[in-house]
Amino acid sequence: MIWEDPIVKEVREIRQQIAAEHNNDIDALCRYLREQEKHEHRKLVTLAAKKP
Repeated sequence: MIWEDPIVKEVREIRQQIAAEHNNDIDALCRYLREQEKHEHRKLVTLAAKKP
């Protein structure tokens, strides 16, 4: 029997639920997450793009 971390299990279930709500569309999911960031009251860090 393999031990399963209940917190990791919960996080994965929530991640799957949110992805399913956006039809597993990465673009829709990114738009959703960016919108959620706007409502955060924490300071977000934005790093400058690296030049190739």
